[in-house]
Amino acid sequence: MPVTTISGELYLDGDVGDCGFADFFTAKEVAQALAGLGTRAPAKVRLNSGGGIATEGPAIAAAFRAHKPGVYVTIEGVAASAATIAACAATRCTIGFGSLFMIHEASGLTLGPADSHRDMAQQLDIMNDTMAASYAARTKRPASEMRAMMKSETWMSAETAVAYGFCDAIVGAPSDHPAFARFDYGKYKHAPASILSQARRVGMAKVSAQVEQERAAQIADACLEAGLPEMTSELIKAPISVAEARNRAAKVRSSREARAMSRASMEKIIRQRGEEPVKLRR
Repeated sequence: MPVTTISGELYLDGDVGDCGFADFFTAKEVAQALAGLGTRAPAKVRLNSGGGIATEGPAIAAAFRAHKPGVYVTIEGVAASAATIAACAATRCTIGFGSLFMIHEASGLTLGPADSHRDMAQQLDIMNDTMAASYAARTKRPASEMRAMMKSETWMSAETAVAYGFCDAIVGAPSDHPAFARFDYGKYKHAPASILSQARRVGMAKVSAQVEQERAAQIADACLEAGLPEMTSELIKAPISVAEARNRAAKVRSSREARAMSRASMEKIIRQRGEEPVKLRR
């Protein structure tokens, strides 16, 4: 669902970016919502997210930094992965009792020859270094320390997040039991038992499987409509939404049609000259 505004506060609950699953919020929606609040006072944001698209986190962080006179973020439940990049850009970041904070390395998926995988590895290294720099700026700790914590997929309690400097203070009461954002936390290597048990109680793993099946079916249909069934497996494995998959298939189809038209035009010119057409490489 889009960003919700209640009593002048923004609620960011769900995936960071459209991952093709459940609730989500995008950088564009966040920027528009912030603009709607005006600039008379710092914007108040309540964040609860298990993560999402790595590049969407910095985009939301940029929206936070651009908003004057500032953004006050309160983490209610969990801020993990890409959500922490946004949180670290806040003018002030507090975290509720019982809430969790997690940083890890970015990940990606590539299909193709060795060069494609090497390119992705380089992009991930750059992305990880950039995230580590953001964490270092927030915590006033060495970027190398942040990279080590990211590599280990570090989960922190509210107390630990404040001790490290990711958050400024703890809010709420010790008796509070936050509801973590709906997310398939089983995807993470070291997710705490508390967050995994809640995900199982609400049937998140089952929901994720059902949604993924629907997503795969829709992507398969989109590839068939584009006349490119051979792209189905690649697009299903890619961490993209159905809309993005449909756009990619459409672009490939348009590119192939353009090449076919160019090839036909060239062969026509050759025939008009009375020359023997040459078989062009496809």
